[in-house]
Amino acid sequence: MKYRNLSKWDDPAQCGSLIYFAQSLDEMLFDYSLDTYKASVMHTGLLCLEAIRTIREIDAGNIKLPNIHHVTAELSLNLEKDPVARALISLPLGAFAPALKSPKTPIKELRTVLELLQVQLYSARYRANNEELLASEIKSGNRIPEIRRLTRSYVTELIASGISKRFIKETTHKKQN
Repeated sequence: MKYRNLSKWDDPAQCGSLIYFAQSLDEMLFDYSLDTYKASVMHTGLLCLEAIRTIREIDAGNIKLPNIHHVTAELSLNLEKDPVARALISLPLGAFAPALKSPKTPIKELRTVLELLQVQLYSARYRANNEELLASEIKSGNRIPEIRRLTRSYVTELIASGISKRFIKETTHKKQN
């Protein structure tokens, strides 16, 4: 992990999880970090949108049907691991997983499942829940891997909503009065 200068911090000993969050942000936003340490290109909500767009392209005849299976497989995997998405979805994952995982799911049924998911995972709701879970984890300071996972999805959401990596990085380095 990239070292962060702690000279601007009032009491670093009392805020270890917050420092970890700040260091994670630095690492994710550093141009020369390895890709595995950077934020993802898409989180679960964005993958859901991508799957819906892919179905539209299939319907328009621009791409072939098997292309949707790659997107839904990744979506299904992310859905299982994403604490933000799991907190937002009102039904158990088992209600969606079979349709997403099976290549034999009719496209009409798959579209319905994806639209139901998207209603629950829309961007503003995803971001608000991500912020809430992240703040809670930072305050508790017990689960560092969860802080990293939530930070990663949060940065992904910020960038997807149009906020530049440079702005996020500069904002994290400002000293607040």
